[in-house]
Amino acid sequence: MLLILATSLSFAGTVEAWAPEFPQNDYLAGNGWENGWSQDEWYSFEYDGVVYASPLYDSGDDGAFGDGGAHDNWITNAAEDVKQGEFIVTVYVDDDDGWGVVFGAEDDQRYLMLFCGYDSNGSGTDCPSPDLDVPGSGLLLISGNDVEVLDQSDRSVESDSDNEVVISMNDGELSVSVGRIEYSATVGADFVLNGVGFYGYNQGMYEDNGQADNSSAYFHDPVLSWHDDDDDGVVDDLDNCEKASNADQADADGDGIGTACDDVEDTDTGTDSGTGDTAGGNGDGNGPVLTAPGVCSCAVTDRSAGVLLLGLAALASSRRRRP
Repeated sequence: MLLILATSLSFAGTVEAWAPEFPQNDYLAGNGWENGWSQDEWYSFEYDGVVYASPLYDSGDDGAFGDGGAHDNWITNAAEDVKQGEFIVTVYVDDDDGWGVVFGAEDDQRYLMLFCGYDSNGSGTDCPSPDLDVPGSGLLLISGNDVEVLDQSDRSVESDSDNEVVISMNDGELSVSVGRIEYSATVGADFVLNGVGFYGYNQGMYEDNGQADNSSAYFHDPVLSWHDDDDDGVVDDLDNCEKASNADQADADGDGIGTACDDVEDTDTGTDSGTGDTAGGNGDGNGPVLTAPGVCSCAVTDRSAGVLLLGLAALASSRRRRP
């Protein structure tokens, strides 16, 4: 992890965790990428200096998510474990069918930001989720065959345009934005923003019969980053003071909260918990500070306590004077 932090490209508020380079003019599967549907391989190619990834075949079906068919036409990469961070990818779309961005993919569960576009040519738009309006979009949680729509609207994106999809995770709050389209959900602080990738339904560069389709969703420049809110070079996942800059990560009392943001830092090195106290306590209310066995250096802050101490001293003096 330290090596990753030392070599990652850092921007204001973020530290790059993973930014893959697609193979040029080759299949994407392998090198960490895994297809959800084996019958549609994803392909990458370079155009005008940009390397894109797209599903190869324009295929749909009458099945459902989780059955291993065209509904599961995603490709994902385990990437890096990021709890507080963001996944950004740009998508050029010139097809009005379903496409999306996948994240949090593990075993048979994944999150899908799904878009079903505008029907620009009157031929009808294929959307893999019957719960979404067309045009429309939604944030889905897919667990096997179960599909939960966490958020949705009748908003989608225009064809023939680049769209930047931003998936952000911070302290258990998930947010997705594409231009003015914004969705959110609470997923828990232990959610890991890895297993990221792309999705295409009835999208592809070729028809099933091999004829060129010339329309698809083309993904490029994916970047997964850790958040670094205080911009101190230590990512929030590891930072003991997320909101206070402390590159040294000093923690004088070892309680997991950095010195820079610990309002009540206890630097006690002794035992001051009552009976059997030893030297080194700090008088924090858990017991007296003992500078030597049986000698107390407690600060007297209450008049009644002072009177009690004086009374004890007088009693000790009178007992010493007895034969």
